[in-house]
Amino acid sequence: MMKLKYLIKNLQCKVENFNEDLNIENLFFDSREKSCKGLFFCLYGVNTNGEKFVTEAIKNGAIAVVTHSKLDVQIPQIMVENTRKALSIMASNFFHNPEKPLKIIGITGTNGKTSTSYILAKLLQGFGKKVGVIGTSGVFVNGKKYSPTLTTPDSTKLFEIFSQMVKQKVEYVVMEVSAHAIALHKAFGIEFTQKILTNVSVDHLDFFKTIECYKNTKSHFFETGKNFVVNFDDEVGKSIKQKMTNKTLSYGISPQSDLKILNENCNEFGTKFQVLINDKIYDINSHLLGNFNVQNIACAIASLVQLGFDVKKMPKIIRRINSLSGRFEGVKYGQKFCVIIDYAHTIKSLKNLLLAVKKISSKKNIIVFGCPGERDSTKRAPMGKIAGEFCDVVFATTDNPASENARRIMFEIASGVKKTKAKCMLIENRKRAIRKAVSLCNGNCNLLVVGKGNELYQIIGDTFVPYSDYQVLKSAIKNSIKNDK
Repeated sequence: MMKLKYLIKNLQCKVENFNEDLNIENLFFDSREKSCKGLFFCLYGVNTNGEKFVTEAIKNGAIAVVTHSKLDVQIPQIMVENTRKALSIMASNFFHNPEKPLKIIGITGTNGKTSTSYILAKLLQGFGKKVGVIGTSGVFVNGKKYSPTLTTPDSTKLFEIFSQMVKQKVEYVVMEVSAHAIALHKAFGIEFTQKILTNVSVDHLDFFKTIECYKNTKSHFFETGKNFVVNFDDEVGKSIKQKMTNKTLSYGISPQSDLKILNENCNEFGTKFQVLINDKIYDINSHLLGNFNVQNIACAIASLVQLGFDVKKMPKIIRRINSLSGRFEGVKYGQKFCVIIDYAHTIKSLKNLLLAVKKISSKKNIIVFGCPGERDSTKRAPMGKIAGEFCDVVFATTDNPASENARRIMFEIASGVKKTKAKCMLIENRKRAIRKAVSLCNGNCNLLVVGKGNELYQIIGDTFVPYSDYQVLKSAIKNSIKNDK
């Protein structure tokens, strides 16, 4: 509970019917939500305007409202230029500014955010730091999972998480910052200790419409801050480095990188490479598979170098880091063939995955994947084409179709596969697709199950249906072994 006069601290606003001593018990922006003594935020969405739902919000318990325009209501109104920015500021105030004592590292980029967050957190833990992680895989404190979340939670949830982390004496927070979060100001007002860019490639064009808009959104994240780490092999990263030379540390294979990646060698056992920084070379050996993880590890090293940690101690810590669940993860249930689960869901991440598999294995590749519904449809055919170029058999199936026609998504994927020599099979039910793929595998096969990683649901219509690639694979493989006997 907090008085309204304290909630508007540091907020540029005009007020109407204001009662400074009004006690607010919660903040909300979904008018359908029951909220006793709540402060309702009229947020603008892609196709909605929260001001249209104020009457419903009042019926459900709103006793004050944050809005852009003056409304015809009798409860206190707080009028602001941007209600999303106001939500972030007021959420911070509501939870007593929990972000202030935390050292928050924000990671953005199309690919690699989750893996880099994981590696960076493990490195910090290796230095004896208590670390919180917020991202696609959930909320963690020192490796213990507390709750699932969006890549970047909404502002109210985000500051509540910060508050809980302060109570648990967390020192560093590593959080993923999605392009949507930047555009929607979910982390507005946070003074990040460091900001990191992994890379930028085509994604989320359903929201941003053009790649230029998407790139500009990522770049906008770096217009404020004191410490930046960027991928110098990436166009956007290079641009940030050139503009912000004094406070930016770059990494990459480029000779102009501040931290240079040298002599990388990836195989089925892990990765080996060297990093050159401050005229010294360090040998890195990791259990993590794939050359993309070389980039992720180098990024994490660069981050801690900039923050003043001893680079000489990092190789030993890195050797102890095991694979992140659902990220190029080999799974073994007694089968003779190789099975890899991965979260790849963009054109670039799928290509990187398949290139990594090609480097470590010459076996026949069978892939099962789909594309989410109600998301960027332009990537479906290109992803199908890439899958067909690297794989012998492609199963097009579902991956969170939501309310979009699943068959149409699959046909769009298949249109890309048909431009290659690969055999394409369309099976709408993801369980059946995986079972069929398993039945085709032998000791000379790699089976790649891609798109969902360690997610525990399928979004079908507006329903979250319990689902796990791991459980389906386990059952299918055991049945396959049983039938072979």
